[in-house]
Amino acid sequence: MRRRDLRHADLPIQHPPDRAEVDAEVAERPHQVETRRGRGVVQPVTGLGTTGRRQHTRVGVEPDRPHREAGAAGQFADRVEGAVVHAVHFQGSSQWRLNRIIIEEFAVSRSVDLPDGWEPAVRAAVAQARPDLAGGPLRPLGAGFESVALLLEAGAGAYVLRFPRNEDGAEGIACETRLLPELAEWLDLPIPRFAFTAPNPLGPGTFCCYPVVPGESLSEDEWHARGLLDEPDPVRQIAEAIEAIHSFPVERARQLGVPEVDLRSEFAGDLELVRAHVAPLLPSAQASTLLSAYEDYLAEDANFDAPPTLTHADISLDHFLITGTRVTGLIDFGDVCIGDPDYDLCYLWPETNREFVRRLQEHRGRPLDSRLEAKLRFWALADPATDVLHGIENDLPDVRDEGLRLLGTLLA
Repeated sequence: MRRRDLRHADLPIQHPPDRAEVDAEVAERPHQVETRRGRGVVQPVTGLGTTGRRQHTRVGVEPDRPHREAGAAGQFADRVEGAVVHAVHFQGSSQWRLNRIIIEEFAVSRSVDLPDGWEPAVRAAVAQARPDLAGGPLRPLGAGFESVALLLEAGAGAYVLRFPRNEDGAEGIACETRLLPELAEWLDLPIPRFAFTAPNPLGPGTFCCYPVVPGESLSEDEWHARGLLDEPDPVRQIAEAIEAIHSFPVERARQLGVPEVDLRSEFAGDLELVRAHVAPLLPSAQASTLLSAYEDYLAEDANFDAPPTLTHADISLDHFLITGTRVTGLIDFGDVCIGDPDYDLCYLWPETNREFVRRLQEHRGRPLDSRLEAKLRFWALADPATDVLHGIENDLPDVRDEGLRLLGTLLA
């Protein structure tokens, strides 16, 4: 469950420009503009993909000029590099505007809200642990509700620094600090390997530093456009990664402080909130269908029979890093928990297609049966319903409205 992480932040991109600024921006890179779903989009220079998840607005991402000259490629989620994000919405034959966009926890923004004096404080903290890294170029990557991320370049290498902004963020990094070194030994794919942790000069807990993980983070659209869902390697590698995570000893995960999630209890609580706050915003027939989906899921004991395992709990296409046609890394372990192993398919189901999930299950030696399909269909509905709740609870009307739009599509 990811509501704790407030995974979608509604952030402005720099300052809202006037039309002349946007026209100049588009004119500067006309070869990078195309129309997608009625929107003109400035496309990424390096093919980095986008920050939009699933049905969210597609945006263009361009590394900032110094970074582009250095030849670095951008990534999102746990590994993010400096970038300018453009979301140019097409409103008519000649009208454009930069829109507020929905971006992930490690959202890329040219400006990150950091306290005064952050750079010397960070450099001093790094110097205490790794004096050889303290003098390298340092720049903000982005900020989420729980963490802020910086990029530190050092010689031929680059490191991600993540600083908790609150107690939840501090607990998450502390859990990853304990778990990831041991989990890495169970996986064939590279994952973040902390070079060190140290007292956080910007907030609670400790911050972490790790070398960037190889590969590109690609959007769902890029996965489809590149034909990666039909390639033999990615589906096999994803299946193997899921199996490896689920094979990690549960008792050891408990000893390492990994939280346990009871989905029945979580969704039972959500049902009451959905009934009170989401259903009234939907047409009556759609509201009834949505509430019935929650009730049917909760009433079926077989949905909760699987022994709990360690789960990544945020397995999605953009968290598998790609080089060529192979997966070369897995990132974003901020939601790792002990829970229902089927939940690690819940984002792949809407992002890919039934055949991909069937093949993935075949590689795992497990069926895609009617029970699992029903669970995945329910989670596909519950995800935007949770977004609506998040938008209401945190006064984010764009998040609320996007969730309602997707619910309307799914329930139509």
